[in-house]
Amino acid sequence: MAQRTCRDCGKDISGLHGSAKLCLTCRPDTTKQRTQRRRARYPERFCADCGAEITNLHGNVRRCLRCRTVGPPRERRYCRDCGVDITDLYALALRCEACRAPNGRGTAPRTHQGCAGSDCYCSRDALAAMALLSSAEIAKRFDITQQTVNYWRKKFGLPRPPVTRPIHGNNQKYGTDRDFFARIDTPAKAYILGFIIADGSIHKNGKGVTIAIQKNDVSLLREIAAELGCTAPIGRKVPSRSPSGMPLAVLNLCGRKLTADLNALGVHHDKSYTATYPTVPEHLESHLIRGLWDGDGWIGKRQFSLAGTHALVEGVADSIYRHTGCRLRIRKASNGSDCYYAQGSRRDRAVMQWLYADPGLAMARKAGVYWLHWM
Repeated sequence: MAQRTCRDCGKDISGLHGSAKLCLTCRPDTTKQRTQRRRARYPERFCADCGAEITNLHGNVRRCLRCRTVGPPRERRYCRDCGVDITDLYALALRCEACRAPNGRGTAPRTHQGCAGSDCYCSRDALAAMALLSSAEIAKRFDITQQTVNYWRKKFGLPRPPVTRPIHGNNQKYGTDRDFFARIDTPAKAYILGFIIADGSIHKNGKGVTIAIQKNDVSLLREIAAELGCTAPIGRKVPSRSPSGMPLAVLNLCGRKLTADLNALGVHHDKSYTATYPTVPEHLESHLIRGLWDGDGWIGKRQFSLAGTHALVEGVADSIYRHTGCRLRIRKASNGSDCYYAQGSRRDRAVMQWLYADPGLAMARKAGVYWLHWM
C-alpha cells in the first residue's frame, strides 16, 4: 500500500481511511469542537418533571429517561381514614386496602347520599336478609340498578340466588313440539331428521337447533316449522363467507329435550365430522334419505350425488342397495378433506324413483328436476 501523508503537517496517515487527507491533529472538526458548537447552537434544556439536564437528548424530548420509564416523582397520598401511605395505589384511591374491606379498620363512615343505615342496600345485614331475592327484585325495591346490587353482594361476599327454570323450556317465547324426535314413526319425522343431519346446526350448548337454507326454498322451511309446531318467525341472514352473498332463510328451534333426542339418534354439534346413518324403520328410509339429499345432495340431468361423512354415505348406499339393488359409487373428495360422495348415474334411475315414489315433504326445486329428467 502506498504511503500517504497529511497535506498540512506531512505526518504519515497510511493507517487512516483511504479518503482521509488530514491527520487527526489537523482536522478542525474534532469531537470536542462539535460538542462546543452544539451547546452554542442549542440552549440548555431541563426535564419538565424532575429538572435534570437533557441538553444532549433529542430536541423534541421534554423529559429525562428516568421520568419517561419510571415516571415523575409523585405527591405522597395518605388514607383519609387511618393515615397509611397510599401513594402506590391507583390515583383515585382515597382509602387503603384494609379500610376499604367490608369490615375495615377505618373510622370514617362509609355512606352514600341518601343512605338509610342498617336498612340500606349498602348494609351487609340488609342484603343477607334478602339472600333469596334476585338482583332485579332488590334493585326494584331500592330503586337502583342490578349492577349496584351485584357490586355490593360481591363486596360483602354474598352469593347470588340460584336461577330455577322449567326443564322443558316453558319459559320460551315461541312454542315447539320438543318431543318431536322422541320416536321416528312418521314420514315427516324421518324427512326432517335427514334434513337436519344435512343442513341443520346443533347448538354446542345443547339448547336448540338452527336450520338455514337458500331463501328461494323458504316454502320448505315453512312446512318443516308447521310439522314441528314451531311458532318462531323465519329469519334472514347473509353469510359473511358466501361467495355469492345470497341470503339464507333461518329457522331456530329451541329446547334441550329436542336436542337431547337428536343426540340420541347420533346427531351432535360436530355432525360434519361424526354423522352416522341413523336407525329408522325400513318403510321410512326413503323419506330419511330424501331429506339428506335435499340438504346435501345434488340432482342433475344425468347424475346425482350425496355428500357426507364416510359412515353416513356408506349407510345410505347400503340402504339404497337393499331397497333398489343399485350400488352407488363412493369416492373421497379430491380437495383432501374428510368428505365423501355417493354417486349415481342414468343406470341408477331406480334410486330416484324409489326416493320420490311417496314424496310427502320434499324440496320443490330438486323434485322439479326429478320430474323433468328422471321419470
